[in-house]
Amino acid sequence: MLFMAFSSTYVLQLGLLSCDWHSALTSFQLFNAMCDRYE
Repeated sequence: MLFMAFSSTYVLQLGLLSCDWHSALTSFQLFNAMCDRYE
């Protein structure tokens, strides 16, 4: 449930930041850190 919420939020952010690869990469790193924390 929690992962689904983070996943949908990440997909939304990726869509908004698709033209800014640096920001998208930073968001991806933050997303991975959150996944590791909740695993």
